[in-house]
Amino acid sequence: ISTMSLNLNIRLIEAVDVPRMDGLGKSDPYCTIKVTGVDQVFQTKYIDNTENPKWNEDFFIPIQPDYSDVLFTLIDKDIKFDDIISDINVALNPLQFGKVHEFFIDLNPKKGKKGGKLKFLLQIAPSDLTPFTEPPPPPVSSAPPPGKQFSILSAFNPKFALDVEGASTKSGAKVILYDYHGKANQLWTYEANKTIKSVNSGLVLDVEGGVKNGSKLIQFPAHAKDNQRWIFDGKVIKLEKGGLAIDIKEGKIQKGTEIIGFTVHGNGNQQFIIK
Repeated sequence: ISTMSLNLNIRLIEAVDVPRMDGLGKSDPYCTIKVTGVDQVFQTKYIDNTENPKWNEDFFIPIQPDYSDVLFTLIDKDIKFDDIISDINVALNPLQFGKVHEFFIDLNPKKGKKGGKLKFLLQIAPSDLTPFTEPPPPPVSSAPPPGKQFSILSAFNPKFALDVEGASTKSGAKVILYDYHGKANQLWTYEANKTIKSVNSGLVLDVEGGVKNGSKLIQFPAHAKDNQRWIFDGKVIKLEKGGLAIDIKEGKIQKGTEIIGFTVHGNGNQQFIIK
């Protein structure tokens, strides 16, 4: 199964209250875009002699699943040397996958001047989705047929999946959130006894030490006791008894986060889709 192809879609709309960088006239502003892990630097056209440039330019930037942030730099075009006016770094990991996010934020000034404000849209989405449209909500999960292989993806950001760390086949190996790739250590089957079995190891999803709130999820030999019997309730996967759900610890939806059993609340870090 191939990794999802992703774009960072950016619409740079305008800046306001751009300071003068020279003694005469207003600035001639343009904005550059630098995404961590992407070599190319993108930029808008420059606008002559204005405090309030309007660009309305779109950028569709292919990104890898380990994206982290994007740097916007506002620059004054000059005949000899362009002057940096201000900048802002925006973290991408908190952005909800597929959603169009609008920003209108203060920029960090350079040379002791005010920085102005920047208005833009950001969207992280599959490359085949029409930019700045939002995908339909994922279908509500239901229990897969016994024996059918599936992956468990975060409904909040389906570029991440439940993963047996290091593709381990050992009992006690922990389950983490990791970039979705669909290989054997991210594949599971739902068994007739309501256990969720790893295709890679043959071990099952287990709340370590019993039905204990906050305990990590591991793979363990099947015994089908209460800490191994799971049911699918909409997008929430929870123990049949005991009141715990599969939970992305502390809501940190990023690579390497530990998966735990936690009291059912149904928020975004307890919502999953089956693929």
